[in-house]
Amino acid sequence: MLHISQLSTKYKIKKMGEEDISRILNLENGNPLYFAYCPPKPCRETVLNDLKALPEGKSLEDKFYIGFFENDSLIAIMDFIISFQKKIRSSSVYL
Repeated sequence: MLHISQLSTKYKIKKMGEEDISRILNLENGNPLYFAYCPPKPCRETVLNDLKALPEGKSLEDKFYIGFFENDSLIAIMDFIISFQKKIRSSSVYL
């Protein structure tokens, strides 16, 4: 079982959800250069899609959309999938 609090000794960590969309959008909109190269531009719909997006064969129990906080400010987000393996060129090597 993943204990997200153990991912950092410096930052407070919280699993993010739909109630956090405004905070996530504020963070994403603070980095327009990233989204100039990696569209689409952030909006409520793109955040909702990110919160629910799953690779084939995975469930929401395997997904952790995590926020990293310094004091009360969201400073980073991470989309983390437990035991996600990606097959490379039909070989038996996995990432």
